[in-house]
Amino acid sequence: MDITNRSLPGTLSTAVVNSTSTTIEAIAAVEGQKILVWGLFLVCPTASMTIKSGSTALTGPLGLITGTPINMPVMPAGQYGSYPYFETAVGEALNLAMSPGVQVSGLIYYSTE
Repeated sequence: MDITNRSLPGTLSTAVVNSTSTTIEAIAAVEGQKILVWGLFLVCPTASMTIKSGSTALTGPLGLITGTPINMPVMPAGQYGSYPYFETAVGEALNLAMSPGVQVSGLIYYSTE
């Protein structure tokens, strides 16, 4: 999936992540819209996490270590514009697949289009 240069929206929505499920619907699907992830901060015990658009993997398994957060800061538009870290397909949720199912907490900054 190609990610296109976009203007960083003036206002971002936030999704709080607080779950112990093996599949976490971090951001619910929006009919006719893509979800664009502009930043995130997540912590959990040692586990593996795959970020998905619905059931399609956007990343391979990311190894997480207890006490070491994943931090992808919202980046201001630079010389080459703005790019979201991830985007879902139209009408699909942003899911986090965890192995094993452990406590995951954090925040995701996103927009839809």
